[in-house]
Amino acid sequence: MKRLTSTLLCLALVACGGGSEPQAPKVVAFYGDSITAGRTKDIAQGAFETQDFAVPAQDSDAPLHPEDKSAVTVLRYGMADIVHEIPPWKTRLNLLVLVAKVTAMGRTPVVVNISYTESGIEKATNEAIKDITHIDVTDIPGATVDGIHPTEEYHVRLNQRIRERLVNDALKR
Repeated sequence: MKRLTSTLLCLALVACGGGSEPQAPKVVAFYGDSITAGRTKDIAQGAFETQDFAVPAQDSDAPLHPEDKSAVTVLRYGMADIVHEIPPWKTRLNLLVLVAKVTAMGRTPVVVNISYTESGIEKATNEAIKDITHIDVTDIPGATVDGIHPTEEYHVRLNQRIRERLVNDALKR
């Protein structure tokens, strides 16, 4: 009888959510340019798992990776497009196509912009995406090494801000 009671108690706890295994952390995939490339673990700091599909000088018309298993997909494009002289309207169109693909896969798309790159995508899509826009970087002295590539201080502070916004908003969905 005691064994049956213990078994029933365990089953009740599992059915009610008590005693169940902890949920695996959400996976966040990063696509984009040198702002995020190779720095996803710095952004996550153990709060979520990462997949890094961001590569230096990647344009916004890059396809989604077939091994992407994310719940949240971060799209960080724009700077490489500017360097490669891709018109802003084409960058926005490319981002809209990627957002549609990510959404169709049942994932949460997140477009990251900072104060000096404006995708304009949040106006075009309203609530279809979560757009982390206007992360203010004006308080980071000497933001670039060569006018394009960020300094280490810039990377650290920007990635901290991206992490805070992901943890406090996009990952709570």
